[in-house]
Amino acid sequence: MKIKTQDHNLTGFAEACFDCNSIDELINALINGVADRKDCARWNITEEEWLHGVKDALECLLFRNEIFM
Repeated sequence: MKIKTQDHNLTGFAEACFDCNSIDELINALINGVADRKDCARWNITEEEWLHGVKDALECLLFRNEIFM
């Protein structure tokens, strides 16, 4: 069975996360559970927006290719 993921249009912080971090780095950021205050200040985002950006970037890195089951 062939499963295709949705197309994602990352912008801003999420796009930077996607471009500049590995899967392991993004997973570790989520495990830590605390938004990086420097990122929040630099991108003028809330902790919640930071978390969503990291999650979106991780999802795209994990599922950017088609998955075959």
